[in-house]
Amino acid sequence: MMPRILSRHIIHTTPWLRLIEKVVELHPGKNDESFYCITQPAYVSVMTQLEDGKIALVNQFRPCVEEYTWEFPGGTVDQGESPAEAAKREVEEETGLIVRELIYLGKHHPDTGRLQIDSHSFFARAAVAGNTAQAEQGLTVKHVTVENLNRMILSGEFKTQLHLGVYAVVLLRGIVLKGS
Repeated sequence: MMPRILSRHIIHTTPWLRLIEKVVELHPGKNDESFYCITQPAYVSVMTQLEDGKIALVNQFRPCVEEYTWEFPGGTVDQGESPAEAAKREVEEETGLIVRELIYLGKHHPDTGRLQIDSHSFFARAAVAGNTAQAEQGLTVKHVTVENLNRMILSGEFKTQLHLGVYAVVLLRGIVLKGS
């Protein structure tokens, strides 16, 4: 028998997330258990390749882990916006690049034990915009070869699990990366 959600209670709300308690009947006749999950708006992650074959990365300070991290462009889907629209917007806002081709890789869940978030993954080919120096404030943008991205992954310099998953799906889908 499938476990049943008996109730949902919002414990705490912020502008970015909600903490929800879910009371679950895992086994009939046994004690119910409380589980806690964080919900957030849908999110997009975009592995972006430029015409020269390099991959666009952004570096920013992440207070949760108290360090700077290298990542693919990404962010939340605004209300009334499709994930594809959000992907194009985030790439342009964070890197100054204009997406010319966007491939949807799928909807994924970054952590099914604690997070109730739909994460939409994309691969994009982008053209350099007029001024890539106008990246979002607080971000550093770097264009790396596929070989250098692989080195960054193996050394632990590029380590956001969600974005490692995006890269894995790109490879498993057989998307041809220029320069690899």
